Amino acid sequence: MSLLFSAWTVLVALVFLGIVIYVFMEKKAHFDEAARIPLEEDDEPLAERCDERQSPADLKPVPRSGDPVKGE
Repeated sequence: MSLLFSAWTVLVALVFLGIVIYVFMEKKAHFDEAARIPLEEDDEPLAERCDERQSPADLKPVPRSGDPVKGE
């Protein structure tokens, strides 16, 4: 029985190492590109991307299911 557990442990370790090698060898360019995303500059400032016409006072809460809606 211990031979079965040992063989299972070796098999799982080999599969894990195979996955790690595959990910870092095949997808390295993709991961490097994704790692640089936070360092890239945006074309427009954050203030221009926000809708400045809408203030927090204009926002209405969305009723959840089960909550009574006023006026009905």
